[in-house]
Amino acid sequence: MALCASIVGAATRAQQTLTLIEFTRNANPFTPALRPRPALRRSQQDTFPPRDPALERQFVYLGLRDVDLGHAGRTASPKVHEAIRALAVGDALRLRTRDLVDTGNEVVGRLAQRCELPAGEIVSVTVTAIVPRSKEQVPEAAYRRLLRVDAWEVVLALVCIIPGAATAKPVRGGGLIAAKT
Repeated sequence: MALCASIVGAATRAQQTLTLIEFTRNANPFTPALRPRPALRRSQQDTFPPRDPALERQFVYLGLRDVDLGHAGRTASPKVHEAIRALAVGDALRLRTRDLVDTGNEVVGRLAQRCELPAGEIVSVTVTAIVPRSKEQVPEAAYRRLLRVDAWEVVLALVCIIPGAATAKPVRGGGLIAAKT
């Protein structure tokens, strides 16, 4: 059962690929019970396969604590609100400095000041959710006074990063990110 638990644990964190390697010496007694499937490839090799850079990718889900919840609420620009309404889950975005930018070059969101992404090259940014927000949900009067609209949407995203790019810097509050835009 230990093998099953470790495979399930790894599989829940895997986004697109999952590679399990077992050495023939001290092999796990449960692996022979794995039934042959298209995704299961057994190989008798004395060396590891070549390194696949795709396996190094990190996926960071931006949740409500990672984005500026009031960004779109502080603008009355119809272009911004129309751009957000036009987005759908799965749409591509770019990260420019700390701004989430759509394909029409409109800023549709912003990272929260406390959001820190790992250093690396940003491969992709994808919309994962669009959350409605309203003035009534903002408890602090000082922030509520800054709002220009009564209701708006907050864009959440998935950021795919290849860690360790030579020119990369972590994204921190007010910082810059080294990303291809």
